[in-house]
Amino acid sequence: MRSFERFVLAIVVTLISVTLYVMATHAATRRVPRVFDSAYMAQVVRVVDGDTIVANVEVWPRVLIKTSVRLAGVDTPESSRRFAKCDEERVLGVKAKQYVRDLIKPGDPIIVVNPKLGKYAGRVVADIKYQQFFANYADLAELLKTAGFARPYDGGKKSDWCSKGGPR
Repeated sequence: MRSFERFVLAIVVTLISVTLYVMATHAATRRVPRVFDSAYMAQVVRVVDGDTIVANVEVWPRVLIKTSVRLAGVDTPESSRRFAKCDEERVLGVKAKQYVRDLIKPGDPIIVVNPKLGKYAGRVVADIKYQQFFANYADLAELLKTAGFARPYDGGKKSDWCSKGGPR
């Protein structure tokens, strides 16, 4: 009888542990922290460059919209030969893009905060938060600035990332 009681106790403890784990995981990936005014859960599709990602944004329960999201308030160097003004900018842009790719991967949950319609059709400008630890959300723009891959940007003229001229 004693071994049967231990078996039942082990089953009960396992079921409780699994239930708590599923609840915590679900809460971490589905619930938007209440500290944000206007926020939407999203899932990363791909990183376009240092300051733009494509994400599936949940605008209503189980209603997703795939859109480009540009980070609000920052500018990163261009990673494309088409848009970079010099090789130095393109190299920095590739590094910035890889930095973001190392932080957030396709399929990762993110939070799109305070989205606004961007200057270009179909693109949203917003803050992006991602889950760094269990309940700790990091601001992607702040991390990029701290790492030296982003500069403040207010929507006007962008600063020059090339060392040979222009404002830095």
